Amino acid sequence: MRSLLLLALIGGPIASHATHLYGGELYVEAQTSTTYTVTLHLYINPSSPADRPEMPVDMGDGVVDTLPRISINALQSSACDMQLHVYSGSHTYSGPGNYLLSVTDPNRTGGILNIPSSSDVPFCLQTLLVIEPMGGNNSVRFTALQNEVSFSFSTLVHALEALDADGDSLSFELVEPLGNGCTGIPGYVMADQVSPGTPLFWVDPLTGTLLWDHPQLIGRYNVSIRCSEWRNGQLVGQVTRDMTLCVGQVPTAISDPEAASAPSLRTLGTDGLYQLDPPGTKALSVHDAQGRELQAHHHAGGVVDLSDRPAGVYVLHVQAPNAAPHMLRVLRP
Repeated sequence: MRSLLLLALIGGPIASHATHLYGGELYVEAQTSTTYTVTLHLYINPSSPADRPEMPVDMGDGVVDTLPRISINALQSSACDMQLHVYSGSHTYSGPGNYLLSVTDPNRTGGILNIPSSSDVPFCLQTLLVIEPMGGNNSVRFTALQNEVSFSFSTLVHALEALDADGDSLSFELVEPLGNGCTGIPGYVMADQVSPGTPLFWVDPLTGTLLWDHPQLIGRYNVSIRCSEWRNGQLVGQVTRDMTLCVGQVPTAISDPEAASAPSLRTLGTDGLYQLDPPGTKALSVHDAQGRELQAHHHAGGVVDLSDRPAGVYVLHVQAPNAAPHMLRVLRP
């Protein structure tokens, strides 16, 4: 049996604000080698009076096209009321090249805990399209909606469920959201840095799954996840999901007899060597602070060797048979 949890629930959705935009993403799909369908997803607070029947999109080639709204979809969420507004249109480029598409809106939602005065901060979303001489390119798609958030025991989970029609290799990373002029937002901090904070807030670089161990405060947080597409070792596209993570419940752990079986790490006498307790065969992967996988193997002895690694923060993924996955963070001095 794994640790049981008591979920502290608030009574209903987080309070609404007049501003309206929770998040979005921008996709491109090749019709021909140079003509593309551009689709914009915006997640909207339906109680806001602001409405956008069409949205201008900078296509990255000096042209701004206006995309009409083609659908409005109500979404079920226990923490934030939201709708998905979909905009779509086509655009033809002059030829191969790198094109940075962008869309902006002045009405980012209010009350975001890790963006100071978020209702006064504009929203900017960018997507990189690389058209190669050999032909068209399709951006990655996130098949999971932004409101699809769950808890796995004490860990909040949001899985992007990314799909790339071209079969490109994908990598994922947390990035800062963009604000005025599509630049960084002053005062922005990652969600886990909001007081009181928790030790682990991480995106799996291979799957794009967001994991937040034991969030402490109910409320709204901005999270931006960038997916990069790679083909033959070359970057061929990027899509960013800028989202408002609505935390409407926080888990409280209740100890049980098996709680002590969760893995832990202790320092051995030799610099860079650590003992993984309890011992036993486990699947182990080591990642750096940017989420890049450095090593992966099945581990039987319990000793983790970082002696050949430079000083810094490392994250260990630990999976024992018939047990929940765990992540440990270690500071290599």
